[in-house]
Amino acid sequence: MSARTSFLNPPSLALICGCAVATGLLALHNAQVAPAAVQEPYFDTASSEPVAQARSRAATASAPIARAQGEQRRGDLDPVEIRARIEANIAMLDARFASEPLDAVWAMREQRALDDFFAADALAAQGLPLPDGLQTACHSATCRVSARFADPVEAEMTTQHLAMHVAARLPYGAVMPRALDDGSIQVDAWYSAARIVL
Repeated sequence: MSARTSFLNPPSLALICGCAVATGLLALHNAQVAPAAVQEPYFDTASSEPVAQARSRAATASAPIARAQGEQRRGDLDPVEIRARIEANIAMLDARFASEPLDAVWAMREQRALDDFFAADALAAQGLPLPDGLQTACHSATCRVSARFADPVEAEMTTQHLAMHVAARLPYGAVMPRALDDGSIQVDAWYSAARIVL
């Protein structure tokens, strides 16, 4: 079995996801750019690529439209175009999630696990903040999480812990943090038992 298709144990998956999210959020925090210009990373939590390759792939994976059409690189785009591409990726993942059939038993079990993670006392026990605007939903193989955090550090910490919490059951994921006009961080994430590909 090649390195690309081999599977890692859940703690390793969570570590890879955590590192990738940390890299994306620290870059977001250190860039000090206007909210519309923030680049959104994509993370496949089950990838067994070396970290350098995974980071390189993450840096470009959220602009598939540009690659497909041979347009200029994302770093050369204006903030309005960047935001449009980010919103297109989110809309595509949301459409895939919406088309996923509902398995009530599976969804209830995974929803309960997410509710347990985001319970105020559980977050406090881990030293994590209670996010604003939290929304979670599960279908038959994928759960979607949307939440807003006061700053990139809070978003990073919570996303890392969430990745570890779901890694055993939902090893694949796409996580897209982005800065909002008020300085808070919006995180949209999809965690799945099936591979998610942008």
